[in-house]
Amino acid sequence: MVEDQVKMVPLGGYPKKLREKAIELQKRGYSKVKIAEALGLGRTTVRRWLKSGVHPYFKPHTLELKQEAIDLVKSGISRKEVAEKLGISYFTIVFWVREINTWQIHRVYPSKLKRKVRKLAKTGITKRRIAINFNLPYHKVLAWTSDIDGNKYTYLNKLFDKGYIIAKPNEVVTLRWLCVNLPQIRHVVIGRKHVFFLQDSVEKAMKGYLESKKLNYLSSQRLARIRSLFFAAKAR
Repeated sequence: MVEDQVKMVPLGGYPKKLREKAIELQKRGYSKVKIAEALGLGRTTVRRWLKSGVHPYFKPHTLELKQEAIDLVKSGISRKEVAEKLGISYFTIVFWVREINTWQIHRVYPSKLKRKVRKLAKTGITKRRIAINFNLPYHKVLAWTSDIDGNKYTYLNKLFDKGYIIAKPNEVVTLRWLCVNLPQIRHVVIGRKHVFFLQDSVEKAMKGYLESKKLNYLSSQRLARIRSLFFAAKAR
């Protein structure tokens, strides 16, 4: 065999740049199949690399990366998800965060912090965002706010601020729940539009509905019909 025809590769069978390229493509949104096709690799090889992340031999980890991983785990993201997100071995993540669980289990949190978390949850801020902002375990925020549905409070705030909501399809179920449980909220359906409004804001709700239609012309009969629907809903 001619010497210059021999291609040497590092331990593991593939150049380290190839592994790093596979990790980079995954972070850019490529599927495992597309990565395998782009790099001319077997799918099994790609799956193994992406599952284990980049070995320290190929890519030493910085203190910043370690701290980012720890912060993500503290925010409630699973260790497996963090490993995939950062392209790090799952067992490396386990090793880095091995002391977190014990420390968090025995930590006592002040009542003032719990009240603040509950107050923010009622404004509609997501519970995961609250966990990140306060550097709290996600499961702890869930435990403190298990009786709070952030969406319901968000809609309530909108209702009390504006007087009405013209609901999107994905909002109807939650707003119907509020309507059933809070007697001052009314609901009217006109065509395909669901309008939820406070009982004392019927005129404002009707005006908002008409403006949302952007009509160039509205007959007096049609206006009278719309008005009767709103006031019938108010009287219920």
